[in-house]
Amino acid sequence: MIEIRKCKSNEITSVMSFIDKHWKKNHALAKSKKLINWQHESSDGAYNFIIAIDKDNILGILGYINNSRFCKTSNNSIVWLALWKIKDGLGIQGLGLKLLNKLKEIEKPSFIGVNGINKLHPPMYKALGYKTIELKCFFFINPKIDSNLTLNKNLVDLIIPNKNTSMLIEMTANDLKNLNKLKHHLKIDNPKSTKYFIKRFLEHPFYKYRVFKILGADHGDALIATRVVMHKNSKALKIVDFAGDLSAIEYMGSPLLQKIIEENIEYVDFWQYGIEDNALLFSGFNKLDDNSPLILPNYYEPFVKENTKILSAFKSNSSKAFIFRADGDQDRPNII
Repeated sequence: MIEIRKCKSNEITSVMSFIDKHWKKNHALAKSKKLINWQHESSDGAYNFIIAIDKDNILGILGYINNSRFCKTSNNSIVWLALWKIKDGLGIQGLGLKLLNKLKEIEKPSFIGVNGINKLHPPMYKALGYKTIELKCFFFINPKIDSNLTLNKNLVDLIIPNKNTSMLIEMTANDLKNLNKLKHHLKIDNPKSTKYFIKRFLEHPFYKYRVFKILGADHGDALIATRVVMHKNSKALKIVDFAGDLSAIEYMGSPLLQKIIEENIEYVDFWQYGIEDNALLFSGFNKLDDNSPLILPNYYEPFVKENTKILSAFKSNSSKAFIFRADGDQDRPNII
């Protein structure tokens, strides 16, 4: 008899074996107990995987990441689907949907999404009532150094951020804890608090993230989480998350340009959904369009010198949603 429930702590190695055998050989979540613990271990001692199991035989899994894993800041539950797989050839109709329904029964999410879906899957999510979207890529390129990572930048008319008085201040965990005491100054309109930025980014077991406060007289405080990626000693900076006063977006281009010039970084990219294009363009970001001749690599594990897309889908009780690269498991290690 098939049982559908949350994964128990003593079953996680079986889930890892399932991922290795039925999803992808040597997948990061199949190889690293440390990574799967950090991303999926639940406060109740179980794991954030819904499994379909017949005796000791796992037939399917649905992994998910609950934002409360990093900080309980709201009564509303935000859940990201991470890995959804039914064993091939079972012929059991609707088993995958039963996993999803069990997840919703347990977590009762106010927002449920998936960040980074296969290009063939939007129709499936639309049929389930999800809104399907594509994250937009905004960027600017360091004008002071030659480009080794990008291609054809000379074929594009690029914007250079205008100077302003806003600053980027790098934050330690202690800095963020102190800022949390001044929470009324940080106009966060989503459930990501300063505690979230500490746990999700500064305490990451594999990646070295840096968190910066955008400080300026013309806007309230805001936070960005960033990560440097490298290929053959050339560096790019990825903005992977944002929280705070949206007005700060219009002023962060200039201090970011100064930062990448100081640190010899080739370019900055910012994949997001929900922020108005005009705010980013005003700040000095360029928008990467489908017909652009510029090649701005997205994948670095392994490095792929081509343009890609990040497709997402979500359901929300709110009329407004913001999605960033680090939501879900889009910004997790692929190579351990």
